[in-house]
Amino acid sequence: MSKIQSLREFCQPSHKKYTDPLMEWHLIRPISIYITYVLDKLGVSADGASALGFFSSLIGASLMLFNTDPLYYFVGSLFFVMSFILDCVDGELARLQKTSSIRGIFLDYIVGGMNDGMILGALTVVFLRYFNVYSDVIIFSTIFALYGEKLVGLYSHSVVFRNIQGFWDDVKVGEESNRGEEQVWRKLSFRGRLIRVLFETFFRTVVISICMLGLLITGRVEMVLFAWLFAMAQAVVITVLSFRSEYFRKRVESNMYGFIKTLKGK
Repeated sequence: MSKIQSLREFCQPSHKKYTDPLMEWHLIRPISIYITYVLDKLGVSADGASALGFFSSLIGASLMLFNTDPLYYFVGSLFFVMSFILDCVDGELARLQKTSSIRGIFLDYIVGGMNDGMILGALTVVFLRYFNVYSDVIIFSTIFALYGEKLVGLYSHSVVFRNIQGFWDDVKVGEESNRGEEQVWRKLSFRGRLIRVLFETFFRTVVISICMLGLLITGRVEMVLFAWLFAMAQAVVITVLSFRSEYFRKRVESNMYGFIKTLKGK
């Protein structure tokens, strides 16, 4: 077995096949393990990889904010894609270096939220350069959509963690929690996971990159309009659907309580 293959089996456990979004598992994970290998050899920690992901988004946003050439818009969007790859790398490094922690999960969520903000914010600035109409409304709508998406998503996770903490204050991050998470997501059908692709933030970034490439090649400003409208629509739909997400369904609620009971028995 090759070094990369053994590393993949250790850093990308089987439950990830069910818990990762489809695009993340099939497009990012095959690539991320090589970056994980290199960064580990360089002595970069999981938190360091999270920081690199943040700076990748920051560079991408800067290229789109401080330039007016479509080439920079496209290159900037690629940096956003890289930030999502590094978002997988930090978790793989944490497993490899045995440094998984609640603090690391918190940092991962915070950086992910900031990256999403930079993506949507930079895209909105590009949009206003081409379509300078109702700018105040556009800016307000963008902030509201992004805030709603992140707020509802974070509250969803907060409900889960708060319920678990209410039963047992010493829940450990490890193989038992991984198995519990796998049990939840095994119940989500492939069709359900396929539909979720439309609402994945990585899919948003891929669409933006394709649109920026289309702008670069064709010069058609409609590509920017489509990218912004898609990103906004996706944010709104994610916010609405989060109220009906897996976290609040009876079957997962009962599964979560069963999982808590199992943990307490350990």
